[in-house]
Amino acid sequence: MAAPRTLLLPSLLTLLLALPACGGSEDSASAKVCTARDDLSHSIQTVVDDVKAGNLGDARDHLSTVRSRAADLNKAVADLGSKERQTLQPQVDRLQEQVQGLRDVTSLSQLQTQVSTISGSASDILGQVGDDLNCK
Repeated sequence: MAAPRTLLLPSLLTLLLALPACGGSEDSASAKVCTARDDLSHSIQTVVDDVKAGNLGDARDHLSTVRSRAADLNKAVADLGSKERQTLQPQVDRLQEQVQGLRDVTSLSQLQTQVSTISGSASDILGQVGDDLNCK
């Protein structure tokens, strides 16, 4: 009887040590989404500020950062568990499509209209992401 117990104890210890790592991975994925969400939000706000100031050049320059941050958010959401991913992915995809639509903007008035639309949509979507993942 003593031999099976000595074999069982290391197995149980290994299992117990592995459990926090599983939870930590999901927490890490959520943290990445929260960080990507914040980065995208700040990037969008920079473009909004540029548009409000009437600076088309800076706004267009900062659009590449918005597109990059939207792609980062999409990648981070893909790393979430299936339940969270299924909930958030359609919204993130919709936002990314809107952001990609900014590529064709040629005037300040077009940019103002599209940025206004995206800003409202982003606020809703990023708020939902934050609520679902308890981002701080």
